[in-house]
Amino acid sequence: MMTEAQSPGDAAFRAALQRSVALASLACLIAASAVGLWLAFVLLWPEAGRLMGPLTYGRWMPVHLDVQLFGWCSLPVVGVLMLRMLPPADAWHTAGRVALAAWLSALLAGSLDWLGGHTSGKLFLDWSGADDLAFAGAQLLLWAVLTAGWWARRRLDRGRTAHRIADAAMLLVLAAVPLALHFSAQPSVYPPVNPDSGGATGHSLLASSLGVVGIALVLPTLLGRPARRRIVQESITAGLIFAANWVVYLYIGHGNATNHDAEQIAGLGTLLVWPPLLVWWFRLFVWERSQRRWLITTAVWCALLVVDGWVLFLPGVLDRLKFTNAFVAHSHLAMAGLLTALNMLVLVSLAPASALARALDARLPWLLWNAGSGAMIGVLTWVGFHEAAEPLAAYNGANAVSVGYALRLLTGVMMLGAAVLWLRAAARRGPDSAIETTASKPGSAHAL
Repeated sequence: MMTEAQSPGDAAFRAALQRSVALASLACLIAASAVGLWLAFVLLWPEAGRLMGPLTYGRWMPVHLDVQLFGWCSLPVVGVLMLRMLPPADAWHTAGRVALAAWLSALLAGSLDWLGGHTSGKLFLDWSGADDLAFAGAQLLLWAVLTAGWWARRRLDRGRTAHRIADAAMLLVLAAVPLALHFSAQPSVYPPVNPDSGGATGHSLLASSLGVVGIALVLPTLLGRPARRRIVQESITAGLIFAANWVVYLYIGHGNATNHDAEQIAGLGTLLVWPPLLVWWFRLFVWERSQRRWLITTAVWCALLVVDGWVLFLPGVLDRLKFTNAFVAHSHLAMAGLLTALNMLVLVSLAPASALARALDARLPWLLWNAGSGAMIGVLTWVGFHEAAEPLAAYNGANAVSVGYALRLLTGVMMLGAAVLWLRAAARRGPDSAIETTASKPGSAHAL
């Protein structure tokens, strides 16, 4: 069984980078969760909203959504890119911290602008005007740091031509992201629409989901996890299945398409094969003990999300639940469930043998977050079915809705508490001796 070997300098760099990325990421998680907790409070007691004056529910919502997406859900991936592209030296760690600070500053500027009532009006894409330019600037700065790091690594990567070419291709793709986000945020730009629901089509949901699957397939390599053995045949198999899924996407109808079309339902249903396939794929690699809990958690949330998303798309289900809290539950299943578990796995994996990795693997915050998330999703789904049976239930203050909102507030407190514990662990600096490598601790790597 292969293991991951690191020099002391590499291990120290990984641990320092892990702490910087974790601090930035978890700060965003706490900010977004605190705003979400306030929104849950206002839903339960609308009169409390008057305490904020002009800072209404509608002005806080973009802060909650966008800080969650572009902060917590994005920065751990930024950490992976830094680990991959930057040479293991203090100067490059400093450059990475500057890029992280610029990213956080852009999020702060955007939040202040959204609270001031300036937004594109598009969910999860509220960037407009000056804050749009600020965020584009932060992305370009990050790209410049990554590109400079890639060039500076040419001596370290000597003899790894395929590795260098893959990284160069990745940088070329990333160069187009700021322009793509700017274009997507424009109020005049809209994707195809399901005419029966006003929401997403099956083919658009399939395409975005396959993008996530592609990231998952390359994630073990990006994180530097060694394979248990040569996996040429397995890689070909996974690649062929992935390609076949894209063929399905190309075959089914594009443009405005209803969820009553059999090909849209069947096309989206092909995603059901990926939870077990990804479990099989990840088991081909060697993982540290500190990664095991989050690997299993990610697999569970992935399976629940895929099944829930497909069922919600079915005719008769989507028609009844599309404007209810059941869809809010689905959003939390994606972001508080799957993406948070995956992000914690990534943060741990930046330096899986460090003291911080063990702290992020602690049982109490893991239990608080996942129990809180699961309970919130269950409660919101239950409220959604109640709303489907009685469409005016939320507006008339039905007892079931009020109880559901109270439970939602309680689960939000649990989740915020978990985030605070994680940030506290990231802020606590331990001695350098806490950094351990697999080579110095025999048997610490496990094949899952």
